[in-house]
Amino acid sequence: MALSDASKSWRITERPGRNLDARLFPVLEKLLKRAGRTLRDIEGVAVCSGPGRFTSIRVGMTFAGVLAKCLGVPAAAVSRIEASGCRILSRKEYPDGKYAVSLPGFRGESFLQEFRKRRGAVAPAGEPRWRTVADSGPVPSVIDAGLLVPSALDLIPLAEAVLRKGGGKVHPLYLKPANFLRAHNEISGAIRRPDVEPISRREERA
Repeated sequence: MALSDASKSWRITERPGRNLDARLFPVLEKLLKRAGRTLRDIEGVAVCSGPGRFTSIRVGMTFAGVLAKCLGVPAAAVSRIEASGCRILSRKEYPDGKYAVSLPGFRGESFLQEFRKRRGAVAPAGEPRWRTVADSGPVPSVIDAGLLVPSALDLIPLAEAVLRKGGGKVHPLYLKPANFLRAHNEISGAIRRPDVEPISRREERA
């Protein structure tokens, strides 16, 4: 979790574990105390929209949405892959051009998004997507961002532009189908994704 104003930033990193949802507000209080601020000083809320674990995304998005609603301030959602891509490609070692940034998923899967760098400015050049080891197709130079874990501070520069315009839609970024199943084809090595029944239909029968 991070806090930033026009001149300085503060950050607190929590180790992964259980009951992180119960520790979110205490961490926020600790962060505000460290910065000498109060809840009333918060002017906007930024949150990571994914991709990632379903429960983690849901908890973070809910906390950010409720916090912004209670404080009457705008909110903005930034994806983890966009934060990683903009952070990496802003380096001088990457000249202007088109790139694809990849984040590792599970069992050979990955999340991929294309970016374009022009005159030093980095911007998404396509929507993020989920790829399995069976997916194919031409992509530009792929940069593996797996070793670079974006921090909460990396969300702030991307969120500020949205917050200045009054905020945006705070929606989670779920790239995988709900309750997806994977089946290995031993002959071709392909991965099949069976059709998944919509949750609404299952609820209708319940």
